[in-house]
Amino acid sequence: MPPPVHRVSGVTLPEPAEPGPRRTIGAAATWAVAIVGWLYYLTPLLVPGRTPPLSIVLLLVLPGLGGFVLLALRHRFPVVVPVLLGILLLIGPSPVGAAFAAVAHLARLGRSVLTVVLVGSWILIAKLGSFLVGPYAQPWRNAHTVELTVTIGGLMVAVLVGALGGSRETELRERAIADRALRQVEQARLDGARAAERERIAREMHDVLAHRLSLVAMHAGALAYRTDLDQQTARDTAALIQTNAKKSLAELREVLTDLRGAGTTPEPPQPTLTDLDSLINEARRHQPVELRSSAEVAGLPERSSRQAYRIVQEALTNARKHAPGAPVLLTLSGAAGGDLVITVSNPLTPLALPDRDGAGLGLVGIAERVGLAGGTVRHGSVGERFDVEVRMPWPDAS
Repeated sequence: MPPPVHRVSGVTLPEPAEPGPRRTIGAAATWAVAIVGWLYYLTPLLVPGRTPPLSIVLLLVLPGLGGFVLLALRHRFPVVVPVLLGILLLIGPSPVGAAFAAVAHLARLGRSVLTVVLVGSWILIAKLGSFLVGPYAQPWRNAHTVELTVTIGGLMVAVLVGALGGSRETELRERAIADRALRQVEQARLDGARAAERERIAREMHDVLAHRLSLVAMHAGALAYRTDLDQQTARDTAALIQTNAKKSLAELREVLTDLRGAGTTPEPPQPTLTDLDSLINEARRHQPVELRSSAEVAGLPERSSRQAYRIVQEALTNARKHAPGAPVLLTLSGAAGGDLVITVSNPLTPLALPDRDGAGLGLVGIAERVGLAGGTVRHGSVGERFDVEVRMPWPDAS
């Protein structure tokens, strides 16, 4: 499988995962507890041969249904809902599951321990009160002891499960926030690398155009004083050329001063692929570099040749940092009307101690230049080697 193509459109990092599905699972468990508690107290209605009075049926069915309605409002009224459920427990026992779920939800929200304890105590008191003063008030029986024990145990489990669920949700939220912050830092780092590369390109453009326009201004100034032509025409034309050239140079400097910084002077023309030999000789001071070229680089347009030179320079630097001492193979191919193909390949060196100061931003800079030139770049490990392959359009001179 070929390595991925990286274009200058930008690097998109994955969004951190959100804990949304866990909320769905928690809601399903909440309703399951409420429904099971309700159905448990409806079992006496299913005993064959016994037809309970209508009042008993209503006291078993309606409070449970009311508990479902209240449970649906737990997000808006997390404290009021369990309090009202306690009142329903005084009328009938079927909302006990909804009460457990409401207490668990309150604990999951991270409310104060005092609030959770008071609400849980109220549920317990309401359950105990239903044995003594509610519609089911009877002399104390063993069944009451069992139900009270189940209620105490259910409340303890509800508080524990709710607290653990809240702790887990808090951890996931904090992790998502940390992942998002890390992503923003990484994106800022890549954006900084692109901005630095664009500034470098702008500086080169300034240097080249400043040099050329200085020559135009100089020769146009000399032409203004020639006497072998119609003097007025030659003088006016040359003065116009001189004025426009100077204005162009002033405007260019004004626009790009913020990019390259004030106080700098134009440099000589930037190197192109015709200066590749000196670059390779410099690289050979650090590691072996072999050049295989089948392209007539002298015919490459100067702007493309400058970009290609910087790409080769960055690729060789990248090889020196991450595979120090390893032999590097540089291949150039292509012709006018097609593509210029630049390949820099070096063997992987797992035992080496590469310089990681650049943090991988060299490839970002290469992608930026290639993208501006309308080309593509592929990089990655292929077998036992690491390859960087660049394809750039080679305009036909005709």
